[in-house]
Amino acid sequence: MVFTLTAGGDAGMVTASNLVIDGEDLVGDARFGTAEIGRDASTLDAVHGVQGDRGRFGLQARGIEVAEVRSNAWSATGGNFRLRGMKVDVSSGGKKCL
Repeated sequence: MVFTLTAGGDAGMVTASNLVIDGEDLVGDARFGTAEIGRDASTLDAVHGVQGDRGRFGLQARGIEVAEVRSNAWSATGGNFRLRGMKVDVSSGGKKCL
């Protein structure tokens, strides 16, 4: 099963607060504020009550701006999402985005 969510582009900026992404990649042009990259995911503390698995790669930042973002993720949660131009596609047997 492949779930694809797209948003932004010509429709405008996408924003989220307290965003947590559980995934394998994040691609785009990024600007981080107070970034901690490569920290053990079980020690992350920027979003209260959210940590990853011990020994896994973790990244947290107090702020991030990403343009042209693409991610293959299992989940994304946030306190407040604004997804302009959102499109959701769910298909069985599809391939993940590259």
